[in-house]
Amino acid sequence: MDQISMHDPYISEAQVRQALTRSGLGGLADSLPQGLQTPVQQLTNLSAGQRQLLAIARAIVLDSPILFLDEITANLDSQTEAHCLSVLRAAGKGRLILSVSHRPASLLQSDRIILLEDGRIVSQGDPQTMQKEAPALFHHDSLSDSAFCRAST
Repeated sequence: MDQISMHDPYISEAQVRQALTRSGLGGLADSLPQGLQTPVQQLTNLSAGQRQLLAIARAIVLDSPILFLDEITANLDSQTEAHCLSVLRAAGKGRLILSVSHRPASLLQSDRIILLEDGRIVSQGDPQTMQKEAPALFHHDSLSDSAFCRAST
C-alpha cells in the first residue's frame, strides 16, 4: 500500500484499491502473498507494463492536478503501450499531463505536441496538424535525436 500511497497517512486503503482498479491492476493486490501489505522488494515479478500501471495508480491516488511523465511507454510492447495510454487518458481527465516521449503512438493521443531539438522548440501543434506538416516525425526511426512533450488536459 505504501508503494502507491507514498506513506501519506491521509490516503486510505479504499483509495489505493480504487486507484489500482482505475489503472487496470484491480486484481493485483489480491494475487500478492500479503495483499496490499506485500513489501515492494517482493514485487520483482511485475512486468514492465504492470510497473508503469503502478506508477499511474500512484498518480491517481495522489490526485495531483499536473502529471509529468517521462517515457511512460518506454520498453513496452505495442499492446501494453496501448493499454497504458488508454488508462492514462481516462486517469488524466481534468488534469494537465506533460509527457516526454520518443514513441509516436503516445503522440497521437495528445491534445498538443511540442517538438524539441537541442532544448529548443522547433515545432508545435495538434497531432493532426503535426502529421500533415511533419509526417516523418511519426515514424519511430526518426525520433532518436528528438523529444516530444505531450500536453493533454
